[in-house]
Amino acid sequence: MAAKNIAAIHALIQKLNVHGEREPQRIAARIGKLQTPQTSAALIDAMKSSPNIRIRRWSAYALRSFRGASVSKGLRVALRDPNMSVRLLAMESLEIVDGAKAGKAILPLLGDESGGVRGRAIQCLVRLKTRAAVPVLIRATRDEKWYVRQAAAEALGNLGARTALPALKRLESDARKAVSGAAAKALAAIG
Repeated sequence: MAAKNIAAIHALIQKLNVHGEREPQRIAARIGKLQTPQTSAALIDAMKSSPNIRIRRWSAYALRSFRGASVSKGLRVALRDPNMSVRLLAMESLEIVDGAKAGKAILPLLGDESGGVRGRAIQCLVRLKTRAAVPVLIRATRDEKWYVRQAAAEALGNLGARTALPALKRLESDARKAVSGAAAKALAAIG
Protein backbone atom coordinates (compact mmCIF):
# COMPACT_ATOMS: atom_id res chain seq x y z
CA MET A 1 0.00 0.00 0.00
CA ALA A 2 1.34 3.39 -0.93
CA ALA A 3 2.48 5.78 1.79
CA LYS A 4 -0.25 8.14 0.58
CA ASN A 5 -2.95 5.58 1.43
CA ILE A 6 -1.45 4.91 4.86
CA ALA A 7 -1.39 8.64 5.52
CA ALA A 8 -5.06 8.82 4.49
CA ILE A 9 -5.92 6.04 6.96
CA HIS A 10 -4.13 7.87 9.77
CA ALA A 11 -5.90 11.11 8.83
CA LEU A 12 -9.27 9.33 8.99
CA ILE A 13 -8.42 7.88 12.41
CA GLN A 14 -7.56 11.38 13.67
CA LYS A 15 -11.08 12.46 12.65
CA LEU A 16 -12.42 10.15 15.37
CA ASN A 17 -11.52 12.95 17.79
CA VAL A 18 -14.97 14.51 17.67
CA HIS A 19 -17.53 14.91 20.42
CA GLY A 20 -20.79 13.03 20.48
CA GLU A 21 -21.73 9.57 19.28
CA ARG A 22 -23.15 9.79 15.78
CA GLU A 23 -20.24 11.41 13.94
CA PRO A 24 -17.51 9.12 15.34
CA GLN A 25 -19.72 6.09 14.64
CA ARG A 26 -20.13 7.27 11.06
CA ILE A 27 -16.37 7.78 10.69
CA ALA A 28 -15.64 4.41 12.32
CA ALA A 29 -18.03 2.70 9.88
CA ARG A 30 -16.23 4.40 7.00
CA ILE A 31 -12.88 3.19 8.32
CA GLY A 32 -14.31 -0.31 8.80
CA LYS A 33 -15.20 -0.51 5.11
CA LEU A 34 -11.53 -0.22 4.15
CA GLN A 35 -10.83 -3.82 5.28
CA THR A 36 -7.08 -3.82 4.81
CA PRO A 37 -4.42 -5.16 7.17
CA GLN A 38 -2.87 -1.70 7.20
CA THR A 39 -6.14 -0.21 8.41
CA SER A 40 -6.60 -2.68 11.25
CA ALA A 41 -2.94 -2.25 12.24
CA ALA A 42 -3.33 1.54 12.32
CA LEU A 43 -6.51 1.24 14.43
CA ILE A 44 -4.80 -1.14 16.87
CA ASP A 45 -1.86 1.22 17.18
CA ALA A 46 -4.15 4.22 17.77
CA MET A 47 -6.23 2.28 20.30
CA LYS A 48 -3.15 1.24 22.25
CA SER A 49 -1.03 4.36 22.11
CA SER A 50 -3.01 7.50 21.34
CA PRO A 51 -3.01 9.98 24.23
CA ASN A 52 -6.48 11.00 23.06
CA ILE A 53 -9.26 9.04 24.78
CA ARG A 54 -11.78 9.60 21.98
CA ILE A 55 -9.37 8.23 19.39
CA ARG A 56 -8.63 5.16 21.54
CA ARG A 57 -12.34 4.68 22.23
CA TRP A 58 -13.57 4.98 18.66
CA SER A 59 -10.64 2.97 17.28
CA ALA A 60 -11.83 0.11 19.52
CA TYR A 61 -15.31 0.60 18.11
CA ALA A 62 -14.07 0.60 14.50
CA LEU A 63 -12.18 -2.66 15.07
CA ARG A 64 -15.47 -4.56 15.39
CA SER A 65 -15.53 -4.54 11.56
CA PHE A 66 -12.27 -6.50 11.36
CA ARG A 67 -11.24 -10.07 12.16
CA GLY A 68 -7.99 -11.79 12.92
CA ALA A 69 -5.64 -12.68 15.73
CA SER A 70 -4.02 -9.24 15.85
CA VAL A 71 -7.43 -7.56 16.20
CA SER A 72 -8.45 -9.92 19.02
CA LYS A 73 -5.14 -9.44 20.78
CA GLY A 74 -5.32 -5.65 20.48
CA LEU A 75 -8.87 -5.55 21.85
CA ARG A 76 -7.86 -7.79 24.76
CA VAL A 77 -5.07 -5.33 25.62
CA ALA A 78 -7.58 -2.46 25.46
CA LEU A 79 -9.71 -4.19 28.11
CA ARG A 80 -7.10 -2.85 30.55
CA ASP A 81 -7.14 0.74 29.26
CA PRO A 82 -7.19 3.33 32.08
CA ASN A 83 -10.34 4.89 30.62
CA MET A 84 -13.62 3.09 31.24
CA SER A 85 -15.20 4.17 27.94
CA VAL A 86 -12.32 2.57 26.04
CA ARG A 87 -12.71 -0.63 28.10
CA LEU A 88 -16.46 -0.65 27.35
CA LEU A 89 -16.11 -0.35 23.60
CA ALA A 90 -13.18 -2.77 23.49
CA MET A 91 -15.30 -5.31 25.38
CA GLU A 92 -18.27 -4.89 23.04
CA SER A 93 -16.04 -5.09 19.96
CA LEU A 94 -14.28 -8.19 21.29
CA GLU A 95 -17.66 -9.85 21.80
CA ILE A 96 -18.47 -9.21 18.13
CA VAL A 97 -15.01 -10.18 16.82
CA ASP A 98 -14.41 -13.32 18.92
CA GLY A 99 -17.90 -14.52 19.83
CA ALA A 100 -17.96 -17.14 22.59
CA LYS A 101 -14.14 -17.10 22.84
CA ALA A 102 -14.37 -13.55 24.23
CA GLY A 103 -16.04 -14.72 27.45
CA LYS A 104 -12.81 -15.71 29.14
CA ALA A 105 -11.25 -12.29 28.44
CA ILE A 106 -14.38 -10.41 29.53
CA LEU A 107 -14.84 -12.35 32.78
CA PRO A 108 -12.22 -10.33 34.76
CA LEU A 109 -14.18 -7.14 33.97
CA LEU A 110 -16.77 -8.27 36.52
CA GLY A 111 -14.23 -6.92 39.03
CA ASP A 112 -13.69 -3.62 37.20
CA GLU A 113 -13.59 -0.40 39.23
CA SER A 114 -16.42 1.02 37.10
CA GLY A 115 -19.95 -0.13 37.86
CA GLY A 116 -20.86 0.61 34.25
CA VAL A 117 -18.15 -1.72 32.98
CA ARG A 118 -19.19 -4.42 35.47
CA GLY A 119 -22.82 -4.16 34.40
CA ARG A 120 -22.00 -4.24 30.69
CA ALA A 121 -19.63 -7.18 31.22
CA ILE A 122 -22.52 -9.10 32.76
CA GLN A 123 -24.67 -8.40 29.72
CA CYS A 124 -21.89 -9.53 27.35
CA LEU A 125 -21.31 -12.74 29.29
CA VAL A 126 -25.01 -13.60 29.19
CA ARG A 127 -25.19 -13.01 25.44
CA LEU A 128 -22.14 -15.26 25.10
CA LYS A 129 -23.75 -17.84 27.43
CA THR A 130 -20.58 -17.97 29.52
CA ARG A 131 -21.45 -20.51 32.23
CA ALA A 132 -18.04 -19.99 33.87
CA ALA A 133 -19.32 -16.58 34.95
CA VAL A 134 -21.94 -18.02 37.36
CA PRO A 135 -19.76 -17.96 40.53
CA VAL A 136 -18.67 -14.39 39.82
CA LEU A 137 -22.26 -13.39 39.03
CA ILE A 138 -23.35 -14.80 42.38
CA ARG A 139 -20.76 -12.54 44.03
CA ALA A 140 -22.07 -9.64 41.93
CA THR A 141 -25.45 -9.98 43.65
CA ARG A 142 -23.71 -8.21 46.57
CA ASP A 143 -22.29 -5.38 44.44
CA GLU A 144 -22.52 -1.86 45.86
CA LYS A 145 -24.20 -0.62 42.67
CA TRP A 146 -27.86 -1.56 42.43
CA TYR A 147 -27.78 -1.76 38.63
CA VAL A 148 -24.98 -4.34 38.82
CA ARG A 149 -27.03 -6.41 41.31
CA GLN A 150 -29.99 -6.14 38.96
CA ALA A 151 -27.92 -7.21 35.93
CA ALA A 152 -26.45 -10.11 37.93
CA ALA A 153 -29.93 -11.32 38.92
CA GLU A 154 -31.16 -11.11 35.34
CA ALA A 155 -28.05 -12.90 34.09
CA LEU A 156 -28.37 -15.72 36.60
CA GLY A 157 -31.99 -16.21 35.55
CA ASN A 158 -31.05 -16.19 31.86
CA LEU A 159 -28.31 -18.73 32.48
CA GLY A 160 -30.64 -20.92 34.56
CA ALA A 161 -28.10 -21.01 37.37
CA ARG A 162 -29.60 -23.25 40.07
CA THR A 163 -26.57 -22.66 42.30
CA ALA A 164 -27.66 -19.02 42.51
CA LEU A 165 -30.99 -19.75 44.19
CA PRO A 166 -29.89 -18.65 47.71
CA ALA A 167 -28.40 -15.41 46.38
CA LEU A 168 -31.50 -14.67 44.31
CA LYS A 169 -33.79 -15.36 47.28
CA ARG A 170 -31.74 -12.88 49.30
CA LEU A 171 -32.09 -10.30 46.52
CA GLU A 172 -35.87 -10.59 46.60
CA SER A 173 -35.75 -8.34 49.67
CA ASP A 174 -33.33 -5.80 48.13
CA ALA A 175 -34.29 -2.19 48.86
CA ARG A 176 -34.29 -1.38 45.14
CA LYS A 177 -37.49 -2.56 43.46
CA ALA A 178 -35.67 -3.10 40.16
CA VAL A 179 -33.30 -5.51 41.91
CA SER A 180 -35.95 -7.39 43.88
CA GLY A 181 -38.12 -7.62 40.76
CA ALA A 182 -35.23 -8.97 38.70
CA ALA A 183 -34.51 -11.54 41.42
CA ALA A 184 -38.16 -12.67 41.48
CA LYS A 185 -38.17 -13.05 37.65
CA ALA A 186 -34.88 -14.97 37.78
CA LEU A 187 -36.24 -17.33 40.45
CA ALA A 188 -39.34 -17.94 38.33
CA ALA A 189 -37.20 -18.59 35.25
CA ILE A 190 -35.02 -21.09 37.10
CA GLY A 191 -38.05 -22.77 38.64
